Amino acid sequence: PADDFFHGFLVTAIEPHELLTEISLPLAGEDEGFAFEEFARRPGDFGLVSVALARDPAGDGVASARVVLGGMGHAPVLLEGLDALGGISPDEAAEAAGAAAAALEAVADIHASTAYRSHLARELTKRAVRRAAAGGA
Repeated sequence: PADDFFHGFLVTAIEPHELLTEISLPLAGEDEGFAFEEFARRPGDFGLVSVALARDPAGDGVASARVVLGGMGHAPVLLEGLDALGGISPDEAAEAAGAAAAALEAVADIHASTAYRSHLARELTKRAVRRAAAGGA
């Protein structure tokens, strides 16, 4: 699991004598949506905040979503509590997910304050939910 693999910024569970040779991820179905959003100061830089989202099929909207944020801490963070997004509009789902993302504890460093990272987390998560609800890409 990712929680066991990622230990911190550029630090993983791989031991010095080990080599990662393969990662297996299930292919998304045609009716599943996905989105990736990132804010970086310059193209190619590490993102100050990034959001990766995969949503379950829901016709028009979002039934549930798995959202992972980067740049909020020393390792990627899985956003909890997005299982019950079904039955609400994509805009309502985006607002709910954005609020959950902004509530995460963000780290401050020389690149961004906690308030700025929280703002980016909210806005990028809202964009990702809207994009995934519209079919993703």
